[in-house]
Amino acid sequence: MPRQRSQLWLFFTAVICMGAALGAYETVFNNFLSDTFDMAADARGYLEFPRELPGLLVVMMAGALSALAVTHLGVVGALVFVAGMVGMALWGGISYGVMIVFMMIISAGMHLLQPVRSSIALSQVLTSGVYLWFRGFSPPLSHGHMPSAP
Repeated sequence: MPRQRSQLWLFFTAVICMGAALGAYETVFNNFLSDTFDMAADARGYLEFPRELPGLLVVMMAGALSALAVTHLGVVGALVFVAGMVGMALWGGISYGVMIVFMMIISAGMHLLQPVRSSIALSQVLTSGVYLWFRGFSPPLSHGHMPSAP
C-alpha cells in the first residue's frame, strides 16, 4: 500500500507541476509572440492550425503508441510536453519556424495526455486505497435513483 500512495503523490505532483507550466505558457505565449515576432492578433489566428494539428492527429499518435499501457502513454505525453516547453524556452525565439515546431510539440504532448489523464487518475486513486476515505459518500446517481424534491 505505501508504494501505491507514493505513486499517487508523484502523480498529483506531476499534475500540479504540469498545470503550473501550462498556465504560465498560456499566460505569456501571446506576449512572447508579440514581443519576439511582432505578431498582431490576426497573425496569431493563423497559428491556430499548426497548434491544433496534433489534436487532429491524436488518433494516429495513440495508434502508434497503442502497445503501451495507459500510464506509460501518459508518461510519453508528459515527456513530449516537457521537451516542447524546454525547447520553446531555449530555442523558441530563434526563428518563426523553430517556434512553430516547439509549439506543435507542446500541443502533441497535451493532446496525448488529454484522453488518458482521467483514467490514470482513477486508477491511481483506486489502487492507492484513497477511495476508502470516501466510503460513506455516495453520489446521487450511484444507486440507480435520483433524489426528488418533496
